[in-house]
Amino acid sequence: MERLLEDENTILLDTRKASEFAEKHVLGALNLPYNKAFTNWAGWLVSYDAKYVVIGEVELFQEIQESLESIHLDGAIAYVPAEIVEQYSADETTGYSFITMEELEKVYAGEDYYVVDIRKATEWRDGHLPHAHHHMLGDLYESAGEIPKDKKVVVHCQSGTRSAIGTSLLQGLGFDVVNYAGGYAEWEREQKPVERG
Repeated sequence: MERLLEDENTILLDTRKASEFAEKHVLGALNLPYNKAFTNWAGWLVSYDAKYVVIGEVELFQEIQESLESIHLDGAIAYVPAEIVEQYSADETTGYSFITMEELEKVYAGEDYYVVDIRKATEWRDGHLPHAHHHMLGDLYESAGEIPKDKKVVVHCQSGTRSAIGTSLLQGLGFDVVNYAGGYAEWEREQKPVERG
């Protein structure tokens, strides 16, 4: 697979479950779990002229290919079984960590942290964490330059699905990032401070 990725513009598209990706993945991979939202986020985040290598479950490759081609993403240069990840050395793989609500509550206003809310604008206006910054997932590649690289970045969405994608994206761009998978839903349910508008 190394030969396939010699071009630095080639995207490594990992379609495994977010939990598997978080545990271990090839450096620089973008996690787009193959689920009902797959084509939506592929359309947002994968350029139509991009070349990409797909990692996933072999039995799903045909469905994944058809899903990508249904939105005119036809730049796949290879489909690689998920087991390939285990063949990479520790220096070539990584994972990412999670932060709990209790941990986040202690640090979200701190100078060393930058909280990224990747939900839609309407969701943000309806309520968000104080001190958070809005960077909608679909625009995250474009707005990543506004995020400081000298801070620990905490990514969250409503309930953890989109934040897994956002965490993988920012990690691939070199950010020190953790995923708050409980999301705004948990934060609001537990009656933590929120701002609106």
